[in-house]
Amino acid sequence: YPESPLRLTVLFRYAENAYQVALGIEKRDNRLSDEAKKSFDEAQKRYESITSKEAEFERQHLARYGLAMCLFKKGEIDK
Repeated sequence: YPESPLRLTVLFRYAENAYQVALGIEKRDNRLSDEAKKSFDEAQKRYESITSKEAEFERQHLARYGLAMCLFKKGEIDK
């Protein structure tokens, strides 16, 4: 449903889920393993799909924060 008014909310939850999975993998491995890095990459991609939209979204600031945390966790703080 590309025209749904709930589309951005669903995409946000989709990104949040990917981020939580990445955190779980990082905690399990006690380090930033390749698997955790891939998961943070996926979460980053999902957050970027929200932050690149021009639409008004009540959780846009949280999506930007999640994107920043993904970059921080991967050590890419200069982006």
